[in-house]
Amino acid sequence: MINNQLMPRSRVLQSRAALTALRKLADRLGGTDNQVGAQILREVERIESTAIEFAQVRGAHLVASGMAKISAANREPLERLLLDAPDPSALSLPPDATNSGVMAAAGQAASEWRGRANDPLTGVTETEVFEAAARTAESMYAAAHTT
Repeated sequence: MINNQLMPRSRVLQSRAALTALRKLADRLGGTDNQVGAQILREVERIESTAIEFAQVRGAHLVASGMAKISAANREPLERLLLDAPDPSALSLPPDATNSGVMAAAGQAASEWRGRANDPLTGVTETEVFEAAARTAESMYAAAHTT
């Protein structure tokens, strides 16, 4: 598990730890220099919202830990997509998949997970996981489209 899941994401995990420290610093500065604290907090939130890697790591954690109530049939495809992207295996494709094959599979995956995220009966935690999966598939589609 360490070699397969944590080592490839070590930079993401280190970055996440740094952002957590910056968030704590911003909270502390709020008592003495509210303007600087607010500016740091805005930048941390901007980085967190735009970095798909953070959403992938969090989504995979929510699935693996059971915090997100994901059916057994959906657990493996979600973990594979969130943990293996951008490799074509994340979409159950061979390593030598063509760009058009990746685009087709990624488009289908994005549509499926986005639909589940938008279901009004889906819980908040599950919606977060499905959104991360949809964004991951969309990023794979975009990468295949531009190459």
